[in-house]
Amino acid sequence: MKKVIIADDDFLVRDFLGRAISRVCGELKIPVEVGAVTSGKELRQKVLEGTDIYDLVVSDADMEEVGIGLEILKEVRKWDPQVPYIVISGRSLEIEAKEAGATAFYQKPFGVNTIEEMMKTYLMAA
Repeated sequence: MKKVIIADDDFLVRDFLGRAISRVCGELKIPVEVGAVTSGKELRQKVLEGTDIYDLVVSDADMEEVGIGLEILKEVRKWDPQVPYIVISGRSLEIEAKEAGATAFYQKPFGVNTIEEMMKTYLMAA
């Protein structure tokens, strides 16, 4: 079972991503458990301080603080340089995300085809 965590302070984004990831993974026959958090603090607790190991992290760059997702990404890279960490944002931050160590960057809004691409690339390969 693959474990995915979504971090975004926008309920609609979290809900869309959770449902889309579950549906796409079902179609691809990838067993998946999707969790979600609403803040950088919760993401830090789950990924860095918790006991769960995630196969994929999808995080907004800006939650309760501008850039918090990128700061947590830098912390995650010290702990686990291999875990796929996808940064999403409504702002154009591809360069900043890559410099921070992101596996990939996707600018919002994006659709289900993008989610399918993410799952094929980052969960099927793992």
